[in-house]
Amino acid sequence: ALLAALLAPCLPALAGDLPAIVEAANSGAYSGDWATLRSLIASGASIDQSDDGGRTALMAAARSKSPEGVKILLAAHAQIGLTDRDQETALMYAAQGGSSATVRVLLAAGANVQAASLPVGMTALLYAALSCNEPSLAALLKAGAKISARARDMRMMKIKMQGGFGDFDAYAEAAKAANPPEGERQEI
Repeated sequence: ALLAALLAPCLPALAGDLPAIVEAANSGAYSGDWATLRSLIASGASIDQSDDGGRTALMAAARSKSPEGVKILLAAHAQIGLTDRDQETALMYAAQGGSSATVRVLLAAGANVQAASLPVGMTALLYAALSCNEPSLAALLKAGAKISARARDMRMMKIKMQGGFGDFDAYAEAAKAANPPEGERQEI
């Protein structure tokens, strides 16, 4: 009861700012129940409506471990190339979420593997590496993903990964083997 009282001033603003389609995708992502999302789509809800951070239902569904919500939204013609306020795409959300199946669904639908977020230029490949998600890394490399973040950002990622999050050097070598360096890019 005390927690509810403390959170009460925040809840109306949060509830009002979250479009029903995004809320349904969030709910489905965590519960595995996509009925509400299907119902909203059938009733003509705006598929690509976003929350205040620019996150769409496709991005919310992409975070889940199941590609079902992503498939539902793509079948309803959700735009795969939309970005949130930080220029993150549904593919980046899937790579962060750790679902290689969702990554593969988005790649098959034409997701841009080279898209980079703000301000440091993170890509789906880098998010998959940070998540130690080898199947997603393999799928992204096969789809032509290249390490395109600046050298400074790569050093930051290496520090994070050496802190117990994975073997950066192995991922970097695999990426370099799959994508030979181009100009100043890919300094590691």
